[in-house]
Amino acid sequence: MDLSLENLDDIYHSLIVFEKNGENFFKDFEYVKGIGISSNQRKLLDTLVNGISAYILEVSYIKSFLQSCDYLPKEVIITAPQKETLKICYQLCEKLELNAKTMLGRTIELKLQINQASCPIPDELGNINLNKKTNYQNVSATIFEAYQQTRAILKEIYTDLMSMDALSSDNIFTAAGKNLDLMEGRTLFIETEHEMNILIDYGLFQCFKNGKNVVEQYFDAHYTLYGPQKLTILRGLKNVKFSFLETIRPIDKYGVMMHDHLTDQLVLIIDKGLYQAVQSGHKYAVLTHYLEMPQFALTTGAATPVLLYTSVGQKMWNIFEKIIKYNNDQSPLFKKADRQRQCITDLYKIVIHEDVAKTVISNHLPIDHHKLNQMMGGQ
Repeated sequence: MDLSLENLDDIYHSLIVFEKNGENFFKDFEYVKGIGISSNQRKLLDTLVNGISAYILEVSYIKSFLQSCDYLPKEVIITAPQKETLKICYQLCEKLELNAKTMLGRTIELKLQINQASCPIPDELGNINLNKKTNYQNVSATIFEAYQQTRAILKEIYTDLMSMDALSSDNIFTAAGKNLDLMEGRTLFIETEHEMNILIDYGLFQCFKNGKNVVEQYFDAHYTLYGPQKLTILRGLKNVKFSFLETIRPIDKYGVMMHDHLTDQLVLIIDKGLYQAVQSGHKYAVLTHYLEMPQFALTTGAATPVLLYTSVGQKMWNIFEKIIKYNNDQSPLFKKADRQRQCITDLYKIVIHEDVAKTVISNHLPIDHHKLNQMMGGQ
């Protein structure tokens, strides 16, 4: 949707449609609630949570645009009819967000009951073996199929991860917005989908409560619900690695051989966007978190390729070299970790505030685009 002053009428009509869709969520919830605590109910709730999450983010995305209209340059003239439409649309957004968050809260509470009843998460994967090791040198059809199924399972896990933090009073993504200088008061300033994905990725893995990030907390609380195949993926997500990976060469279909200078190891990443970038022949470094499976590695999302020969690329590489230095430092662990986290935060600030994320080629978060802005404290 075109979010602009010239398109306010379409924005208003879209919000009216969202209002009707919201009514359907209440009907669906009553149906799912009546099924009874079971693994089948978990499946239906996952679908419902996905729908509500996407719905809330669409509304929040519009609301963020409406809020940004208060900060337009003085030379931009807003007419009286536009001001009235802006006011009405904002009020609609507030109403829709409140109703949807109420529904999301109910679904999450029901999911918690399912977890407390220890209803297992179905371990439904195709005929693939995620534990079979390979030499990391090629992307066969079987490996690519395993990658696609892994990506789909990550999408399911992310829904639960975000739900875990959704109703927290000290929301992790609010902290992420503040750390990355993206918030003023309770207003979140995000201009692109990829910037939103960067914020989510940073919040999941670089913001901590009681010494653990959201993924580690989720693993500790729920790993017993997972069967062997999906547990392999969840464990990989828990042990995720951060790096500024240097691209080496494309491998087969959608594979990219990369050098992780933090571990001094080659890593085979499967990622369509990165593969296309490397095909151009340019030398990139990719800011990302990635998880390693026995057969391949994949980004957690928001992988941001940066041309190394640019001024921004050199600036980021200089910061990354500090992380490498701290990694090899013999200082007390807590000092080393604090220094590394500050450098990582600085790198994420650069990709957002210096427009790197606006021209990004890879955008591969394992959840649908426009999803889960509601987890940021209701901006």
